[in-house]
Amino acid sequence: MGSISNEIAHEFRFFRAYKDGRIETFYKTEKIPPSTDSITGVQSKDVVISPEVSTRIFLPKTHDPTQKLPILFYIHGGGFCLESAFSPIFHKHLTTLAYESNAIAVSVE
Repeated sequence: MGSISNEIAHEFRFFRAYKDGRIETFYKTEKIPPSTDSITGVQSKDVVISPEVSTRIFLPKTHDPTQKLPILFYIHGGGFCLESAFSPIFHKHLTTLAYESNAIAVSVE
């Protein structure tokens, strides 16, 4: 493994990129754990796809376990420097979306 270099390649408004490939973000994001919403019954679960990619899946409450549901793929659009698929604002939004659309919602980190 190479040594850590503090030499900056690019400085942006919300993050700094170093020549060795590291990224430093200036905005710290709050993340909440998956849960079951007590009002809607929507369950959320985290799934790790690879060391760099994970998802949060929102499962609406269904009375028929054999019922097929559509899948909604959601990208929060934070540009890898603002918010997260696990932020409270997106967690609440996708819980509501899964409930109201009766669809499985998948949000990628």
